[in-house]
This record gives sequence, structure tokens and C-alpha cells, in this order.
Amino acid sequence: MFLPDPDRAAAIDRAVRLGVADSLSEIRAPLALQVESAAPALDRLCDALRAGPVPPAVFALYTDLAHALRDEDPGAVMSVLTTAGTIDLRPPGPVQAVNLTDADLGAGMADRFIRHIDDDPEVAIDARPLAADELDAATRRLGEAMSLVDAADPSLGRELRALVRQVVFAKGGGEAPDFGGTTTFYLWGANVINALNHPDAVTLAEGIVHEAAHALLLGASLGEPLVHNPGGERYASPLRPDERPMDGIVHATFVVARLHYFATRPAMAEVFSDAQIADYMHQFRLGDEIVAEHAIFTPVGKAFYDAARQYMSGA
Repeated sequence: MFLPDPDRAAAIDRAVRLGVADSLSEIRAPLALQVESAAPALDRLCDALRAGPVPPAVFALYTDLAHALRDEDPGAVMSVLTTAGTIDLRPPGPVQAVNLTDADLGAGMADRFIRHIDDDPEVAIDARPLAADELDAATRRLGEAMSLVDAADPSLGRELRALVRQVVFAKGGGEAPDFGGTTTFYLWGANVINALNHPDAVTLAEGIVHEAAHALLLGASLGEPLVHNPGGERYASPLRPDERPMDGIVHATFVVARLHYFATRPAMAEVFSDAQIADYMHQFRLGDEIVAEHAIFTPVGKAFYDAARQYMSGA
């Protein structure tokens, strides 16, 4: 359950896509009775979801439609359906570098992505697009970073490509705290990474492995928490200065184990220092102490976390 598995990752992606397609199919008929354009727009999304990988924009539209129906907002419903009828549904190549702009994501999609990136009311994120030269440099680094991942472990590289369709490059701005990256189930297939905080191929490779580990857990749990602990409870995090819900602590500690795995592959012997590897071990122990004392796992959460703990015990 811990080691990279490209076939499992592909199965997870398929389960997520089919789950969303089934959900859209459920609302198609009642919505079509009220909005003439609903049936063809939703059929278009469902056909693409069932056929294979799709752009993360599809999941942003699905989430926005669910919110619009919940809020009984007909204007927002029409906005989603209009976009769903025209958006490019061709699957992007795996780990495609894109900017946080409509030009790369589709008309009106940048604002939708930004809303879903900043989904924690207690931790603000002000994600902004890169300048053209910043994007060019980040795109070159991404190719180098993926070469590092492939050299470390080809299975890890293939797993990454099954989970991540787009790396959405951004940078922080305004008065909000800086951020390194973020992955949300609402934008399935996208990892948002702060390019300025990953200035070289090694740090970017770490960032990609980090965010893909979150995607693995989110997909395996179909976006549900890995624990039964109340979301309002907060605990010290091994990776962040602010306290986090237990689900976040479990995610972070699993991610640290995946980073340790990446850094300790034989091909990375000249890339990562003993001090960096020891720091990953220290971060895992900090998180594991909190998890061991407080986590109330779901079956999926327990299976993945126990496997990470077993790996780190062997390490």
C-alpha cells in the first residue's frame, strides 16, 4: 500500500472519473427538465470522463455545479453548463506544465481554480499566475525534475503520470502567507505548485512527489477524510507551522515517508545529503507520535498509513 504502484494509480483515477460521471448522470434528468442545455452539456462531460483521463477543469466544473445546485443559484448553474458545452476536453499529457491563466486552463477557469485552491478559511492562499519568463523557467525545471523522479524509481514516475495531468504553476501574492503547493480533490488531476519556492530541479522534484502523495490518498479515499476525528480538532503538524486537523496530520506524515523513499533511492545518493534524509526521518517521527496518540482511522486511512509506518520502521 505504500510503495509506488502505477496500476493502482490508474485504477484510482478511473474510479474517481467514473464516480463523477455517475453523479452527473444522476442529476442530468431533473436538471434537463429545467434547463434545455443541461443534457448535452452534461452528456459531453460524462462521455469524456468515461472514455479516459480529462483535464482537471472538468472536476472544477463538477464541484461548482454541485455548489450552485446546493445554493439554488441559477446563474452559477448556467455558467457551469455554458462552459461545459464548450471547454476543451482533450486529455492533457501527463504532468503537463500550465500557468494559472484562462489561456492555459480554459475560459473563466483560472478564477474557478483559485476558488478551489483557497478552500481552507483558516489558511489563506493568494495564488497568482507567473510571468512568461517565470513559466518558461518552471517548465524547463519540470522536465528536469521528472527525469530525476524517473531515475530514482521508474514506478514512482509512472504512478505520478497516472495521478497528475497538470502541474499548475503559480506564485504567492498580497498579504496571504506564502505557500509551497496544494492539491485538492476538487481539482482532481492538478497539482498547484509555487514555482518561486522550487527554484531548481531537486526542490521541484520534491514538490511533485509531495503533492502526488496527497493526490494518491485523496483519490484512494474518493476525497473523504482518512480519519474519523472531528475536523475542528487541531494538532501540531510536522510540515507546517500552523496546527492542522488530524486528517491533515496523517496526510503530511504519509507524505514525509514518500519523500524519504524518494530521497533514499540509490540513484539519489549524490542528490540528497544524509542531513536531509535524517530530517525526513525526524519529521516522520514527530508526525507519527501525534498520529499514534490521536488518530481514529477509516479503513482506507489505516491501510495506507500502516504501510507507511512499516516502511519507515524498516528504514
